[in-house]
Amino acid sequence: MVVLAGACTDNPVAPTLKPEPEPLATIECRVNVPAHSMVCSYPEEVLGGTAIRATRIIGGQDRFVKLANYGNAVANDTLSIYVTVQNLLAKPLGTTDGVTVTGVTVFFSEDPSNGVTVANATGDTMVTGAAQPYFLYNQILTTYQVSDPLQWRFALNGASAFTFKVYVLASQTDESGNGLDAVWSGGISSNWFAAGNWSTGSVPDATSVVAVPGSGVANMPVLTASASALALRVASGGTLGLGGFNLAVGGNVDATGAISNGSVTMSGSGSLLMGSVPALFVTGSTALQGSTKATGAVAVTGSLAVADSALSISVP
Repeated sequence: MVVLAGACTDNPVAPTLKPEPEPLATIECRVNVPAHSMVCSYPEEVLGGTAIRATRIIGGQDRFVKLANYGNAVANDTLSIYVTVQNLLAKPLGTTDGVTVTGVTVFFSEDPSNGVTVANATGDTMVTGAAQPYFLYNQILTTYQVSDPLQWRFALNGASAFTFKVYVLASQTDESGNGLDAVWSGGISSNWFAAGNWSTGSVPDATSVVAVPGSGVANMPVLTASASALALRVASGGTLGLGGFNLAVGGNVDATGAISNGSVTMSGSGSLLMGSVPALFVTGSTALQGSTKATGAVAVTGSLAVADSALSISVP
């Protein structure tokens, strides 16, 4: 088992050696210094049921976790980037018992290219190789929660662009399953209510965390009646057609992909919304995360927090 830092120490214990993880867990980040941009991705969307064991390397940008960044700045030949980690799984990350913090570690499996070095890592460790820099997010991340930001600094040594690869390493409370209650496979049809179209072999309900991949499926889902989910994520490149019906979601909605032709009702307390949705009804308390677009009417009978985000409404 991998050991991560406890909650009460200023000197985190580095993760110990583990076997090489699956190649598709790799998260590759490309940095353009003049453009102040960092884009992270992973090789391809895969529907396979990679188990998320109690403590393991998970990776999978935009499938199991999501690295995001902002506030990029260059000074004295050093690039500074604020980086967050989002948990896209149905179970908490960074804990084995739901209470004790073990944290979420992002470690470099491949050093930055073009002579660039990591300037302020939490420490160096040996997970899949020797002396690998890592950053420790010393907190528990619940489903769809975004971590507090950490500033990553890179000594550029004159480089204007570079790439690097990282893995995400974290503990979970349960060794079983892949952390997603229902992943759309679309092997039978586009019908949301056909059980064979789901990884679980059953139709999602109000207790299900639902994920629609961005690629690799024959059919994208379409509702033929109103439906419910505990949380929903439509990955970039994926689509969800509501067929004129309503999808009621009790928790977070990540609509990075396209959700169209119907309405989404968000009833959860402290839920997050990002991406693009059709008509939106907020009956609980929801906060926007990043730029969000509604292509239909927006009605709020609960609360909708905008903060530093932006909401654009485009009604045909």
